Amino acid sequence: MSKLVLIPWAQTDWSAQGRMASQTALSLNEEGQRQAEAWAEALAGLKFKTIFCGEEQTAQETAGVMAYRSGARQRVVEDLDEIDLGLWEGLTKAELQRRYPKIFKTWQEDPASVRPPEGEGVAEGAARIRKRVERIAAEADGKTVGLVLGPIAFALARCALESVGLDQMKALMDDLPLCYELTDGGQAEREPERIQVTSVSHA
Repeated sequence: MSKLVLIPWAQTDWSAQGRMASQTALSLNEEGQRQAEAWAEALAGLKFKTIFCGEEQTAQETAGVMAYRSGARQRVVEDLDEIDLGLWEGLTKAELQRRYPKIFKTWQEDPASVRPPEGEGVAEGAARIRKRVERIAAEADGKTVGLVLGPIAFALARCALESVGLDQMKALMDDLPLCYELTDGGQAEREPERIQVTSVSHA
C-alpha cells in the first residue's frame, strides 16, 4: 500500500521565536537538527522512495536530513513552497495583530479569504498545493513518499488529503509528521497516523 508522509519544517531561530516565515533563507538551529534526525529515525521503517520539498532553505535542510538518513531521493518542487507571506514575513502573531488589525481579524476567522500584503492568497496557494499533492499521491505506486512543508502549506495539504474545507486550515497545523495510507487511486484511506517522537522537545 502506498503511503504519504507530511513532514513539517524543523525548527529555526525564527520559528522558535514565533515568527512567520516563507521566503526568507533560514537554516535549522541545533534543536531543528535534532528534530529532523529524530523524525528520520522514527520514520526509518517506512523506507521512503522520495522526499519532496519546496525551494526554501528550511525545507531543503529538513528534507536533506530525512533523505540522507533514509537513503531516499530528495526532490525540490516549487509547487510545494510555503504561502508567500509578503509583508507579514518575520512578524510574530502579536506584531501582526498590531500592524494589521483588520486583516488579522479576518485571518483568525476566515483564513482562506486572506491575501497577505504583497504576498500570495491562501486560496491560490491551496489550489497550487492541492494539485501537486494529488499528483504525488496518485503516482506513489505502492511506495512511501514524504513531503516537507511549511506550517501553512502543511495545513493546506491536510485539507486536500482529508477532503475538508479551507475554513479548517488553522486547526490542521501540526508540529510532528503525519502518515497517510493511500488507496490505489491515491486517495487518503483514513485518518493519518501522528508519528510520536519522544527524544526531542518542540517549541
